[in-house]
Amino acid sequence: MNYALYKLSFNAGVHIGCSSLEDSETIIHADTVFSAMCHQALKIGGEKHIKDFVNIAAEGRFLISDAFPYIGDTFYIPKPMIAVQAASDEGNSVVKKQFKKMKFIPVDKVDEYINGSIDAEHVNEEFKLLGKKELRTHASIKGEEETKPYHVGVYNFDKGNGLYIIIGWNSDSDKIFADELLKSLQYDGIGGERTSGLGRFEMEVPKMPQALEERLGEDSRYSYYMNLSAGLPSFDELERVVKGASYTLLRRGGFVASENYAQEHRRKKDMYVFQPGSVFSEKFDGQVFDVSSGGSHSVYRYAKPIWMGVKA
Repeated sequence: MNYALYKLSFNAGVHIGCSSLEDSETIIHADTVFSAMCHQALKIGGEKHIKDFVNIAAEGRFLISDAFPYIGDTFYIPKPMIAVQAASDEGNSVVKKQFKKMKFIPVDKVDEYINGSIDAEHVNEEFKLLGKKELRTHASIKGEEETKPYHVGVYNFDKGNGLYIIIGWNSDSDKIFADELLKSLQYDGIGGERTSGLGRFEMEVPKMPQALEERLGEDSRYSYYMNLSAGLPSFDELERVVKGASYTLLRRGGFVASENYAQEHRRKKDMYVFQPGSVFSEKFDGQVFDVSSGGSHSVYRYAKPIWMGVKA
């Protein structure tokens, strides 16, 4: 499989669904990106376009990662869920706290993290340069009712920073298809409150960092792999892959964003997936699930991981 990296630069901020409208995450999970691409497929080419896109993903001909942070030319990944001992620990509670505080590490620092030699305090300080959260006040107007203010959590990336995704593809035609959808998505945006201008981005395709590129794919020297997209194996794969794995489960739910699905807002079926950063000795393919619940059409949840080798 071939891989490419896409940098997304959000000039007006982004609202990424969290536990409440007033908060916002700093990453976008792959299923959200996939869902947004499905909407673009429907918009561009109708039902046939969306079915074609879902099929190439379900067949494993197209893969997509979560959208992770970058600061300038430094690309971050979730810290691998591997037990590590800081080389300079020696009972130092400050060092332990800095290691625990880290959520993301530069992709070229994986080995340093695993052997405990990474400067956790420096990584945490550098990551603070990503951007800032903001609480914005919006107005809700319904018919003749009085205007009601509400608050929205927005993440504003500092200049030169943003999120990146990785896509994998087999054939050039599948990549062209995905590129078409991503380019169209720039103008509609991704995340919540898009009618307020949030979530729109500019996209560029830089050279894949060598430290990342060499860990993708089928390199036999790695005995442990980390998922770069929230994923879930099929029932037949599950028992095999959880043996010896280190993982956290992530609940994925939400409402169906389709005016044609039902007369009232309906929730998608809830799912629990393996959180990015989970580590396995056995890879799995995952699936594209139908999470519709009584509506007029299918609703898709992407749960197929991109794998990154983390430990030889």
